[in-house]
Amino acid sequence: MDANDIERRLDALAARHWSSAEEVNRLTLGSGDAEVTLYGSPAAMAALVDTLTAAGDALHDARVDAATLRTRVEQLERARDVAEERAHAARAASHAGTGHASAADTTRSRAATPPTRAATADASYAGDRGDAASHGALENVPASLIAPFHPDARTLSAAKENPLVALAVQATKAMQPDASELERARLLAMAYAASTGDLERFWTARAQRSAKKMQAGAGERSKKK
Repeated sequence: MDANDIERRLDALAARHWSSAEEVNRLTLGSGDAEVTLYGSPAAMAALVDTLTAAGDALHDARVDAATLRTRVEQLERARDVAEERAHAARAASHAGTGHASAADTTRSRAATPPTRAATADASYAGDRGDAASHGALENVPASLIAPFHPDARTLSAAKENPLVALAVQATKAMQPDASELERARLLAMAYAASTGDLERFWTARAQRSAKKMQAGAGERSKKK
């Protein structure tokens, strides 16, 4: 039962008439098939009528309040949308202003930089690259960076078939403080063969027992290029 149905019933109850007896009053509400006849004392019947009237008034007031509240909610939603649009526009303008200021600062900074400073920066960069190349030589790289693990029996077994594992194991050997030139030469030869995808030379280098032979082989390959 919705509010409209309740209101229709209350309107139907408004069509009523009284019939009095000595101690009992009869109250007829509605008409036709919706007619209801009640019997009671005059005071009870009057209280019932007052209650029905108050219920109808309360329903009317509730409808008015609901309409007012709905209008207020719509106003607040529109105000919220306007505020969000203004905030978005302000953020966009702020970002645009920051970008222009940054670009202008960069242009002024470049214009103020004397040529000698640029030349000095280039020379410094070249020196840094030279130092990096010197410190990046294989013999200057700490063993902890190249071989931070100790291969176990399973790893050594896998190194016989897996080129990556074999290269890692050889790096471990070559980077030891007491490693021989043979181990280091073998590592270089294996790494070069792996970089060119020549697995035959890779395994040959791993099995090589003479550093001179590996160096000679590397020289021949360089001449062929």
